[in-house]
Amino acid sequence: MNDEIYVLSLEEYDGIPEPGTEECIEITFSTGEQILAQGHVKFIAGYLEFDEYGGAGDGIQDSIEYDADEILKALNKLIIDINNKFINEKIKYIYFSGLIKNDYNS
Repeated sequence: MNDEIYVLSLEEYDGIPEPGTEECIEITFSTGEQILAQGHVKFIAGYLEFDEYGGAGDGIQDSIEYDADEILKALNKLIIDINNKFINEKIKYIYFSGLIKNDYNS
């Protein structure tokens, strides 16, 4: 089995969003050298203005949007690949342990 290292990284965000602004945090899934998938989390900081009489004026609601489908597909593919490698190694182990056992008993 190969010893690849996989990295799931989130772009750093240190700020406090201003009311009404949209912020996007990038997500990357890679081998460290090759990007396998990308996505993002986008959020909008809501606000509500009040008129001079204390009534609600302009405003928008907070919202969060996730775009991680590509990353989830890449993770699922990795899980399937690792599982298949494990099964192949298990088959080899069973086969060779049977050969050794038969050779030992002969």
